[in-house]
Amino acid sequence: MSAAEALPIIQDIAAKQSASVELGPEHRNTLASRNLLAQVLDNLGRSAEALPIIQDVVAKESANADLGPEHPDTLISRNLLAHVLDRLGRSAEALLIIQDVLAKQSASADLGPEHPGTLRCRSLLAQIFDHVGQTPKAAIEITRVLSLQKAHPSIGPNHPDTRVSVERSNAIRPVATEFPS
Repeated sequence: MSAAEALPIIQDIAAKQSASVELGPEHRNTLASRNLLAQVLDNLGRSAEALPIIQDVVAKESANADLGPEHPDTLISRNLLAHVLDRLGRSAEALLIIQDVLAKQSASADLGPEHPGTLRCRSLLAQIFDHVGQTPKAAIEITRVLSLQKAHPSIGPNHPDTRVSVERSNAIRPVATEFPS
C-alpha cells in the first residue's frame, strides 16, 4: 500500500481515536496514530500540513503523565518535528531540537548512543548540519553514523536506515570535498 492510499485510512483512525470515549485526543495510542499521520503527510511532500499535527503531538506527549518530555515516544516525535522543520527550510530551529533529542537519547537507559533510533537521529543531525552550512561537521557525523549502522547487529549495510544515511552522505560529500580540512 502506498502512502497516498494509506493516508485516508490513517486520517480516519486518528479521527475516531480522538473522538473515542475510551481513548480521546491525549491517549498515547491516539498520539501514535497522529504521529504516523504526520509522517505520511511529510512523506507525501505535505510537510506544511504535517507540522501543526506533530507540534500538537509533541506538546501532548510532553505533558502526558505516562510519557513526558524524555520518554522514547516523545523523543521519536521530536525527531519527526525536527525533520519536518528542516524540510520546511527552518533548519536552525530543527538543529536546536535534534541536538536536544540526541543528547537525551544518548543518555537514556532505554536507548543509548548506539541504539538504532539514536543512530537515525544522528543521521538527521548530519543532514541538518549540512543545511545550516556546517558541511564539514555534517560529513564527519554521517561517516560515523554509517560506520556504526553498517556494523550494528540489528541494522547492517542493507537496512533502510543505512540506505537513508547513504543518501544523506551522497548529498553531503560532494559539497564537503570543496572545503579544506
